[in-house]
Amino acid sequence: MKLKKIGIMAVVALSLWVGGCQSPHSQEKSESLSDYYFKTSEVLAQGESLTVNKLPQTLGEVTEDLGTIKVFEKGDEKLTVEVSADQVASLMYDWHDSKSELTVAQENMVSKTSVVAKDEEVRNLLNETSTKMQENYQEVASRMSQEGVTIDEIRSLFDSEPEVSDEVNEDQSEVTDYSFVVGDMDEVMHVYTLKGEDKVIKLTYGSNVTGDIYTTLNQDNEPLYITSSTRVTLAEQKQIFDCLHK
Repeated sequence: MKLKKIGIMAVVALSLWVGGCQSPHSQEKSESLSDYYFKTSEVLAQGESLTVNKLPQTLGEVTEDLGTIKVFEKGDEKLTVEVSADQVASLMYDWHDSKSELTVAQENMVSKTSVVAKDEEVRNLLNETSTKMQENYQEVASRMSQEGVTIDEIRSLFDSEPEVSDEVNEDQSEVTDYSFVVGDMDEVMHVYTLKGEDKVIKLTYGSNVTGDIYTTLNQDNEPLYITSSTRVTLAEQKQIFDCLHK
């Protein structure tokens, strides 16, 4: 199961969030790209507009200009702005530090972290009530950060046997995919081992109900946790940003 690629989303207009009573000097002051993304996104649904010539005054210099796509970068932040008819149409925001990454755009998000506690918090923010399969995923993902887990141990968590298939991984290694399914593909958990071995090397969970996809794997000899959603609210995006940023 592959993560859905986040792009610049459906064209919607937004309004400039700074008030008209502020002085030109305060309007020209460069601001945090995260503040701009979250504050302006709050008014995306209002149908108001922001002209593109306002962008440099509030965000700093454009680091890449592709005409309809303008990119602003400051340290560990990146803001991509889509422009239509001289108006801002949509936004995508990226942030990273040494342990975590986040990309958000309208109702979409992808977080990556090497800290299992932060990934658990991200998933809890997305789903206040976990299903049995989500709980199984979380148990195995947490254990993979500390110890080896075998496919037989995961089998014991389920009442049904998985579908088993062999395939070639991205690095050309042969792997075995054990697929556990709930309902009519409502939820699916894939467990990967190297072909002929028992140790789990990668774990993915996907829900067609919530639009969420979780992944745990080892990268550069440490665990990497990836969580994505196609139905995340702006408030949840801000909570996830704060969780990863602290």
